[in-house]
Amino acid sequence: MMNKVFTGVLIVGALMLAACGASPTPSSADKPGKTVSVDGGTYTDITVPELESMFEDKIQEAPLWCVVPLVITAILSVGLFFFPQPFFNLASLAVQTIIGG
Repeated sequence: MMNKVFTGVLIVGALMLAACGASPTPSSADKPGKTVSVDGGTYTDITVPELESMFEDKIQEAPLWCVVPLVITAILSVGLFFFPQPFFNLASLAVQTIIGG
């Protein structure tokens, strides 16, 4: 029973992480600016209009599957505040098992 629950939680967690994955990075041809070489390495010289174009449409809402774990955690936290006794019983059982009393 616990093995099935653990497997289910693992699969749901993997799906949530996959939904929160980063978008692919653009190719070097899409990057604005001009690469400048100096003695210590290189840097990219970017003008103000190029910088503004880089930030257009970049701020978005988080995907739903990234918000779901936060909501679940919040609900469990409120539940733990109002109903702590089952968790105290679980902790007491764990201590008794470890200590042997």
